[in-house]
Amino acid sequence: MTNDLQKVKDLLKTRGCSERTINNYLSCLNRFKQYYKGKELKNLKEEDILDYLKVNFIDLDFAAASVNVNRAAIKSYIFS
Repeated sequence: MTNDLQKVKDLLKTRGCSERTINNYLSCLNRFKQYYKGKELKNLKEEDILDYLKVNFIDLDFAAASVNVNRAAIKSYIFS
């Protein structure tokens, strides 16, 4: 596991998140990192994140819960 994901994992543990939630967030973040491979994720703008969610979830008619968990995972990463 990379240092940045370990930091997110540790943050989620301090918040009392379950292992299942932590694993879901890490899975979401791995997909997000793959989508923007080669870019510095912490420098992405809000519109980049919204575009990612739109292309990968909203346009594909994923449930709102899927969009929200991905948004929350990305937020935990960007602000960790």
